[in-house]
This record gives sequence, C-alpha cells and structure tokens, in this order.
Amino acid sequence: MAAELEFLDRGAYLEVRALGTYTLDRMKGQLDGAVAECRTRNADRLLFNIIDVQDYRPSTAERFQIGAHIAELIKTFTRFACLATRDQIDRENFTSRVASNRGQPAPVFNERQQAIDWVLT
Repeated sequence: MAAELEFLDRGAYLEVRALGTYTLDRMKGQLDGAVAECRTRNADRLLFNIIDVQDYRPSTAERFQIGAHIAELIKTFTRFACLATRDQIDRENFTSRVASNRGQPAPVFNERQQAIDWVLT
C-alpha cells in the first residue's frame, strides 16, 4: 500500500496523494495509511489528494462507505479535506455529507487553494 501513497510534509499539515486505480478496498486502505502516517508524524491536519486516482467512480453505496470510514478515522483531527477533480465529485457531494452527518466535517474541493485554506483555518 505504501507505494500507492505519497506523503508530502507541508509544515502545518500533511498532504497525502493517493495513487493507482480505484477500488473501494484500496481507497479505504489508502485512507487508513494516510491517517496512520499522520499519527506517526503527530499531524492533525490532513489534505487527502485523490486527483491522480484512476477510474474513481464509486457507486452511491461506496461513497456512503467511504464517508462513514472517513468520519470514523478523523475523529481526533483538527482539519481534514479531500482534493479531487470535478469529475470525481458527485453532484450531491455525498461522501462529504455522510462524514459531516456523523459529526466530522470532511469537505471535498476541486480547487487546491480552497482545500489548503480549509485545512489551515
């Protein structure tokens, strides 16, 4: 899994780039790896970048599972955001809503600066 993640220390936050081709299990594992690395580095702000994930087209049920998984993982984080392409974000932003409905704001942005601003706020 480590080869499918790239860790970029940005000082005030950790950016983790997910790589490879999308599967639900791979995405959950990448999220687990990103959060584990944050804990190792004592980072509580994470920008999870999925722009380079190929074939990212999860079903609604998969988006639900991803959102619930994110909410569970980031309970102790100060800030979390996801950076994605417009094509990767569904119109309802369902993954983000699922996490937020569980008390964990997890916005998804397609503009890098907006994502960074959120993580640093």
